[in-house]
Amino acid sequence: MISPLKEKYSYVNDQLINTERRTYVSLRLMRLEHLDHLGWTKSRQDYAEHQGLKPSLITSHTGIEQYVFWGYNGDLPVAVISPQPPASETQALITAIDQHVFTGSDGDTTDVQFLKTQFSGYLSNPAYEVQLFTHKPLVGLTSATDTNGYTTYYQYDTHGRLHTVLDDDRDAVKSYRYFQKSN
Repeated sequence: MISPLKEKYSYVNDQLINTERRTYVSLRLMRLEHLDHLGWTKSRQDYAEHQGLKPSLITSHTGIEQYVFWGYNGDLPVAVISPQPPASETQALITAIDQHVFTGSDGDTTDVQFLKTQFSGYLSNPAYEVQLFTHKPLVGLTSATDTNGYTTYYQYDTHGRLHTVLDDDRDAVKSYRYFQKSN
């Protein structure tokens, strides 16, 4: 480690309950750790420079590592995979995602199909757990594909409020209505 950046302590009734430690692991990697009152690591996130200091590798307190892929110009997560794919394949996926122009539409499945195609080898491999996400920037999540390959879709009204939740077959499973209160 290069040097500790910061430690933040949380107390309740003068008793330490949590510590947050930020450390530069290298010139291009910053680590954020959450520790319990005994100093045991509850979670660890590594923030890599090539991801714009967004977490690229998240390690839970049980040691499970999840690798995060970022899309939408590096602003939003599009995939979480565990364990991390081989480095050469990781770089190929990062390149493909960086070059893809996401539609940001909640009625379009193009982005979902793109991600499923890119991660198809991992989705069909029981050694990997993959979650995929698409978004409508500044509005919300438009789809979430779970580790079983089941996709839930989210649609929004013209005001950016969640309107309908659709299942993998695009059938509505939940809808929301909003009413304006008048004085």
